[in-house]
Amino acid sequence: MSMFTVAQREVGFVKASLYGPPGTGKTTLLAMLLLYLSKTYHNSATVAWIASEKGVDFVIDFFKLKGVPLLVSRSRSFVDLKNAHAEALKEGCCGLGIDSTTHFWAELLSTGMKGKGPRLGRIQRVKEEWAPFAADFQDLPIYSLATGRLGYKWEDVEIENEKGR
Repeated sequence: MSMFTVAQREVGFVKASLYGPPGTGKTTLLAMLLLYLSKTYHNSATVAWIASEKGVDFVIDFFKLKGVPLLVSRSRSFVDLKNAHAEALKEGCCGLGIDSTTHFWAELLSTGMKGKGPRLGRIQRVKEEWAPFAADFQDLPIYSLATGRLGYKWEDVEIENEKGR
């Protein structure tokens, strides 16, 4: 049996992360990309958006204007982020916007670093807990587009954790 098969077109799902300083248009670009993908490839299918910031409020009207339903979850809980892809698929959404991953990561890191045990062990546990979200972001059949704040510094969390002890 050959390892090759006749070529067939397969649907590819865009996976993208946009990082930059506040006010540089990350949220607007995220919205425009999701609108384009929904209108062009999915007959204006619903888009889901998990918002840890209020930027989604500035793009709601774009979705209304283009006739693309937008479902929003406002949260900074990592558990909500971890479940967001599955929930969006369950709702029949073609795409998920995540604005901004920075808050979810900070919440997970802050909680994870408070635990007991060696520092490297705590960091490893945080990374292991993040991994299912990253796998869903990459692998599930849904557009996954995210924003994040440029310049989030590990040192800031370390200093914050040291003060909290």
